[in-house]
Formats: sequence, C-alpha cells, structure tokens
Amino acid sequence: MNPEEQTNLIGFITSKKIVIMPTDTIYGIVGLAKDSEIVERIYQVKDREHTKPFVVLISDYSQLSSLGIAIDTEQKQYLGTVWPGPTSVIMPTREMEHLHRGKNTLAVRMPKDQWLRDLIGQTGPVVATSANIAGKDYVHDLTDIEAIFFDQVDYISSSETPATKPSRIIDLASKKILR
Repeated sequence: MNPEEQTNLIGFITSKKIVIMPTDTIYGIVGLAKDSEIVERIYQVKDREHTKPFVVLISDYSQLSSLGIAIDTEQKQYLGTVWPGPTSVIMPTREMEHLHRGKNTLAVRMPKDQWLRDLIGQTGPVVATSANIAGKDYVHDLTDIEAIFFDQVDYISSSETPATKPSRIIDLASKKILR
C-alpha cells in the first residue's frame, strides 16, 4: 500500500465513508466499527442479513477495550499465537450491540500487514466484510468489484490484494476452529 493511498483511505474512513480496499486477506467493504449508521449502511450495501455480525479489525490489543472486550493473561497469550494474522477470534462483549446483533460476541482480527494495522491505529476499529453481495461468490477482480459496487460505496481503492481466502474463525472460549 503506497502512503498516498493509505492517507486517502484514512481520510475517507474517518470522514464516516464506506470504502472497498484490500485487507490482509481479501478485498473488504470497510467502515468505522463504532458508527452504527456506517455499520447499517454496510449491511445494505452487502445485502446481508442484519442478524449476522461482521468481523472487526483492530490495530493492537488496546483497541479491544473500546469494543467492550476484556481479556485475561492466558487469553492474551493464546491470541499471541494467532495474531497478528489471518485469524478472526470470537470474543464475548456486552457493548456495541449494533455490531454483535444480540449475540454478545464479536469476531475480531488483528491483521498481519503492518500498513493495515497502522491505518486502523489512526481510524480506530473497522468493520471489514468480504467485497461481495451476501450469498454470492467472493469477487477477486477489481474490475468486477467496481462494476458491482461503484454507486454504493464512497471509494474503491485501486491497490491490489493477493487473491487469497477469507480469515479463519476461532472461538476464544473453546479454541475451536469454526471456519
């Protein structure tokens, strides 16, 4: 990610805009996690069931508390074995109902890419969901993403991302791999 593009993305996200951008795994529809209006708009763009929570990306452990998540030393040690990296971890929270959708848990990921953690360090936690319409195949091609989402999001990054796969998901309490 070049510095100019990173600055553009930070500006759009902090201005309460929705962007499509590369993440550490795949292209994502991204917006401020703490802004309930942005989260609702992402549900509309993605045409996703409102009962299914999104993954939240954080820059470091300190951002967990801003999501109402508390971890103990043992949990932090475990997280250190999967973070930073392409693993989303389901953790309990009672705050941020607009994010957890009544489930009292959030799937949280600390991305492996330093540029992305730096970006999130400046924006605060972000919702990141795959750049596709719910129920449809994930779109790897930027031209196809632009054709689908051009008039539904505020900005589409032209930065390339490797055609990889979505993050795996682990439940923190059981350490069970869910995806």
